[in-house]
Amino acid sequence: MPSIPERRSGEPGRAGQGIALECRNEASERDAMNKIVREHYPVANLPEDLREGFDAGAIVKVVIEVEAPAISREALLRSVIDAKPIAAEDLMEMRRKLLSDGRPSVTMEEAVARIRELRDEWDY
Repeated sequence: MPSIPERRSGEPGRAGQGIALECRNEASERDAMNKIVREHYPVANLPEDLREGFDAGAIVKVVIEVEAPAISREALLRSVIDAKPIAAEDLMEMRRKLLSDGRPSVTMEEAVARIRELRDEWDY
């Protein structure tokens, strides 16, 4: 993660600069969307370590977001292994809904032709 000075925009000490503050937390996925934004926030009200490099009278935008914890490869693999297969009835219902949305069905030959057409666009 870049340091705070690396995340600052513009030259240090200029009014109207932006600063992003990040708060890492072991929050659940539903909390990952939480965000606090304070525009036109006086630098004088920031904690001292965040004021570094700014003029005392500068105004900043403060953004605080709670990030969801990164999922480990093992946890991701476990979720895939533990996933149940889709029942045939559910699969057919999903297919019926897709077809009822007006999406045209294509033959294998049409699909292959379209893929080749897209691929060949880059062969000049």
